Amino acid sequence: MQVKDHRQRFLGVGFYNSKSKINVRVLSPERVEVDQQFFEDRIRAALAVRQKHLPAASSFRIVNAESDFLSGLIVDKYEDILVVQTSSLGMDQRKPMILSALQTLFSPRAIVERNEVSSRKFEGLPDANGVLMGTLEEPGPSPSGRGVLIQMNGLRFEVDVLGGHKTGFYLDQQVN
Repeated sequence: MQVKDHRQRFLGVGFYNSKSKINVRVLSPERVEVDQQFFEDRIRAALAVRQKHLPAASSFRIVNAESDFLSGLIVDKYEDILVVQTSSLGMDQRKPMILSALQTLFSPRAIVERNEVSSRKFEGLPDANGVLMGTLEEPGPSPSGRGVLIQMNGLRFEVDVLGGHKTGFYLDQQVN
């Protein structure tokens, strides 16, 4: 939808949800089509920032919602598995486009949905968890048989992407 000021001047493009405490989530100050190419371009731009600052990382937060101009979307990469969290109605409705963009850019072994955050209730959205694409099965199971093995800062971790806290790990805090 177009976002306009009180004089009907164009301010940008965004998502509107009358049920949310955040009624409008602006995605761009320009007139853009929010389609699969939009998501591919935004995710590619976010990835470029991560590759610049974490050049050796194989597990990291690809998309960090508002800071990547994708309000309501988080995408974490655990080696060859992606975990998606949509906390706004607009992003949730465009999940097929987002998944297609992620598949095009990363060709992951699996994409997992972790949508049990409390903010979804304010958007009128139910909880939703599970494997959306691919499989979590891997050769040489993890020690517990439940997790994905990742490398971070020279250390190995086992991450439960289906049952761990939020998306499974604090990838956004790895520099700390």
